[in-house]
Amino acid sequence: MEYVKATSEYEESITLRTMIDEAEMELEDRCNECRFNPKCVEDDENESEDE
Repeated sequence: MEYVKATSEYEESITLRTMIDEAEMELEDRCNECRFNPKCVEDDENESEDE
């Protein structure tokens, strides 16, 4: 019984790790899109001047 519980917890942790990895890749993709988008770069520069 403990083996079954440990196995399901292990599988759940792999699923969560996969979800986190996918979310991190999506954020990285969004950052890369923005980094090379002149409009986003201008917005970042304007925000820096306000501080």
